[in-house]
Amino acid sequence: MMKFRFVYLAFIAIIMGCASTGKLPSEPDALFKLGKEALKKGKYDLAASAFEKFTITYPTDPRAPEAQFLLAESYFKEKDWNNAISEYKFLLDNYPRNEFREAAYFHMATAYLKKSPPPYLDQTETEEAMGMLRNFLATYPNSTYAKEARQLLEEAKDKLAKHMLIAADTYIKLEKFEAAKLFLEELIKRYPGVPTAMKAKVILAEVLIKLGERDKALLTLNEIIDMPDVPDSLKQTAFTLKKTLQ
Repeated sequence: MMKFRFVYLAFIAIIMGCASTGKLPSEPDALFKLGKEALKKGKYDLAASAFEKFTITYPTDPRAPEAQFLLAESYFKEKDWNNAISEYKFLLDNYPRNEFREAAYFHMATAYLKKSPPPYLDQTETEEAMGMLRNFLATYPNSTYAKEARQLLEEAKDKLAKHMLIAADTYIKLEKFEAAKLFLEELIKRYPGVPTAMKAKVILAEVLIKLGERDKALLTLNEIIDMPDVPDSLKQTAFTLKKTLQ
C-alpha cells in the first residue's frame, strides 16, 4: 500500500509538471529543514509541499515518519480537515512504530469533529469522532492530550444531543408530544450532563405538562432546580413552570 501511494503521487507530480514542488530543494536535509521552517512561520502550503515531496522522494529516510506527521500537521494547521485526516491515517496505517502515533490519532479525531456538519444535518462524522476520542482515551489514558480529548468528547456529545433536540422540537411543533417525550428522554439518558441535556429537561417538563403528567413534570423540575451548574436562566424557567403546577 505504501509503495503504491508513493508511485501514484510521484506519477501525479510528473503529470502536473511538478508545479507545487518545482522550486523546492531536492537534497533531503534542505527539504526537511525548509518544511519545518515553513510550518513554524505559518506558511502551511509551502510546508505541505516540502513534506509531501520528502515523503515521496525519500520514503526510506529515517525522518520519513516525522515528515509524514508534519505533512498532516500542515493541513491540520490550515484547517484542511479532509487532507489532514487522510495524511494522519496514512501515518497510522503505514508506520506502526513511531513516536508520532499518539498525536496523530488525537489530531485525526479532532479533525473529524471539526469537519462534522451543524447539528441539523447528519451527524455520522460526529459519531465517528466520538468513537475515536473514546478509543484514544482508552489507549492513552495518561496522554498529555487526555484533558483536551475529554473536553472534545463532551463537545461531540452535546452536538449529538442538539441533533436529537432539533428532532424533538419538530415533534413539539407538530403537537406530537408523545414522540417528543421519547426523544427528550432518550437524549437525557444518552448524554447526561451536557448543556443541551439540561435544556432538554426543561423542555421535557413542558411536554409532560401538555400530556397531563403533572407529577412527572414536577419531579423533573425539582431535579433541574437541585442540579449543580445549571444556568440561572434554566433554573428560573423551572421555578416559573413549577409555580404553574402548585
